[in-house]
Amino acid sequence: MNYKTIMILASALSFVGCATDSSRLEDTYGDSVRSMIYNQIADPETAANPDPDPVLGYDGSKAENVLDTHNKNVTKAEQTTKDINLDIGK
Repeated sequence: MNYKTIMILASALSFVGCATDSSRLEDTYGDSVRSMIYNQIADPETAANPDPDPVLGYDGSKAENVLDTHNKNVTKAEQTTKDINLDIGK
């Protein structure tokens, strides 16, 4: 075989790997996340058919105070003030 034929065959064989159907990983991709989210639901029936009415029984001003306190106390990311030195090749 000459060089040109070998290169054509090598190119054709390399493209065969890209033309395969989905792998076993792709068939179940995301199932663990969906399972985790589903298992965190306390009442699956209510989650499937949520009540369109608003939640009643909690004081609005009290809820506002809770949210304000939470927003004030959440830590904020601090900026890095130190230089970052990367010593590559030393």
